[in-house]
Amino acid sequence: MHYIILHGTGCTPDDHWFPRLREILEAKWHTVSIPTLPHAEKPDRKTWRDFLMTNYTLDENTILIWHSSGATVILSILESLEQPIAKAILVSGFFVQLEKAGRASLMLQDSYDREKIRANAPEIMLINSENDPRWCTDLQARLVAERLWARFVLATGMGHMGSGTFGDPCEELPLILAYV
Repeated sequence: MHYIILHGTGCTPDDHWFPRLREILEAKWHTVSIPTLPHAEKPDRKTWRDFLMTNYTLDENTILIWHSSGATVILSILESLEQPIAKAILVSGFFVQLEKAGRASLMLQDSYDREKIRANAPEIMLINSENDPRWCTDLQARLVAERLWARFVLATGMGHMGSGTFGDPCEELPLILAYV
């Protein structure tokens, strides 16, 4: 499998649990990419989607894992694919406007094509915590999972799953290891 692990706003491939997850997956003979996404300080869904679709082959051997603000980009990518990927894992994503964050309008679409998304990812998983200090809580993720007929996993007490700023308990490695 080829895992593509993607960071969120203001982050790099060296942040959070990304390097440790890469190490574990590569030890199991998987290929792992953790690209530096353009303009991470002020991300834009279209820019990130185009970057991935131009620079990577996304096919039945691909698993996309996206943390935080990029989770909505996975949905946009899945709408655009010509062939399905193996799996999409959205970690600590937000799916509604977050007035406090001020960037959501660049990442969210007005609507999503559920049928096309599901056709391009036979397995979709959303992992969110109930106590996310960045407002990416389980409440909005549960609703998206229900609409997409996707699996929802509650990461109890895990905050934003990797935010050193808030001292989240899973800085080293997230719950997602059980699901990759």
